Amino acid sequence: MLPDVAGAYVVFGIGEALFGAPIDQVTEVLDLTQRPLERLIRGSVLHTRGEIFETQDLAPALGFDRTKLGTAKAALLTQSLAALVDQVCGIRIITRSQIDPRFKVAAHGEELIRIVDLHALIQTHQDRKAA
Repeated sequence: MLPDVAGAYVVFGIGEALFGAPIDQVTEVLDLTQRPLERLIRGSVLHTRGEIFETQDLAPALGFDRTKLGTAKAALLTQSLAALVDQVCGIRIITRSQIDPRFKVAAHGEELIRIVDLHALIQTHQDRKAA
């Protein structure tokens, strides 16, 4: 399902591809290169601000092979977990006219950004792992 496309999006990268999640789905962005690596515990949980978050690498959920990409360098905190990504590119305001609904892709200047519903993506990936 495509989220309401007009508004602010947190744009992040996996490999060379760009994705945008509605800003209201992300509570905080963490640069894992600037934080002590001990905050990532065995690759499955992240400790920050006195809270522990389960981690989920978004690369496999978006069809990428993490072993070919290297280690995730950033995390998007949601209410329920920390979504690991390669990079966070910033916030973009995307209008309906910039979206091609057939492909869920926004043309923002020179960038092509695939619009994703972060909550649905995480849930779908967790359902697949449980099956």
